[in-house]
Amino acid sequence: MYGNPNSKTLNLVNIPRGGLLIALIDADSGFVIWAGIATADVQKQPDTKTAKARLDYAVTKLFKKLPK
Repeated sequence: MYGNPNSKTLNLVNIPRGGLLIALIDADSGFVIWAGIATADVQKQPDTKTAKARLDYAVTKLFKKLPK
């Protein structure tokens, strides 16, 4: 993943299947100021509770990496 502040674009490169991307975007400039990526093995037909728990885990871990 890489961004271009002149064109305000974000190019996603090699995002794997089972990947999660969270991007925080500056409201004034429209440019991505932080992005976090998580990957995991794709499970075939997980139940809703398991899927929510895995997503919650990934999002929590990603936001812990957010600079303070």
